[in-house]
Amino acid sequence: MIYGLHRRIDHCYLLVTQAFARLLNRLGVVLHQVGTATDHRGLRTPYLVNLQESGESLCQRSALTGALFARPELAYQPYSALGGAVSSPFHHAPLPLPLPSRHAGASHLHSRRHRVSEALSQARRSA
Repeated sequence: MIYGLHRRIDHCYLLVTQAFARLLNRLGVVLHQVGTATDHRGLRTPYLVNLQESGESLCQRSALTGALFARPELAYQPYSALGGAVSSPFHHAPLPLPLPSRHAGASHLHSRRHRVSEALSQARRSA
């Protein structure tokens, strides 16, 4: 929403489920139904959202949301726009363990099976 307001976009359309529309309403997004529900990956209803109206409603409901709208710059920016100002400690850090060559779940099961068979072998040898 903030992205749209910064680019002078007045309205947008949503095609959402009734449950998601109720959630957005609870958060403060003002939805205007502009059509009947249609089957698109489930039952969805089209809504028109006035970004200015919804922004004001969101800010009235939450001081934290109001602080987001008051920021001089957008929270999300392209990495190239950051100019290296933000460095991640993980950018060049080596991985602590090698990546499994198989699916993680299968690798986990394989290693557990291996540990169990090793324990059984040791028990047989000591008996």
